[in-house]
Amino acid sequence: MEEPPPTITEEIIVKKERTPAQKQALLKAREKAIQVRNENAELRKKTKEIELHEKKQKEDIRRKQIEEEYNKISEPETPKLTEETPEKEDDEPEVQYVKRPKKKKIIRVVESSSDDEVEFRLPKTRREPLIEKTEDELMQERKLEKYEKARLKLFGLD
Repeated sequence: MEEPPPTITEEIIVKKERTPAQKQALLKAREKAIQVRNENAELRKKTKEIELHEKKQKEDIRRKQIEEEYNKISEPETPKLTEETPEKEDDEPEVQYVKRPKKKKIIRVVESSSDDEVEFRLPKTRREPLIEKTEDELMQERKLEKYEKARLKLFGLD
């Protein structure tokens, strides 16, 4: 009688013995794989060191540039007298600017019998301080403006 074919539930485990040549080949392959992994790990380590070194150099260069720029800005600008820059020559006269006096508004009195001129200076108008409004106040103003527009439109006053 023939045996029925194995079903899914039955597992046929057949372990074959490897020949000495196969064992030798596997051993060599494992050794080579270990060697390749070690070399790759070493390369990764070196590239990481190189990247860190380059990053550090770039950071140092950036810091130096920022320090130089900051020092240029923070130093007060004073002209330095050197051999290259000559001193001011006294031959040229110095120019001084004089402010003109403010003109006063003159109002002529037409109704009086005499032709007197009266000096009159208008007072400076004071600006009202800016008052910051809250969001609620702004919304209320907008509603009132809309209401006012609608009222004008309703009564035909626009």
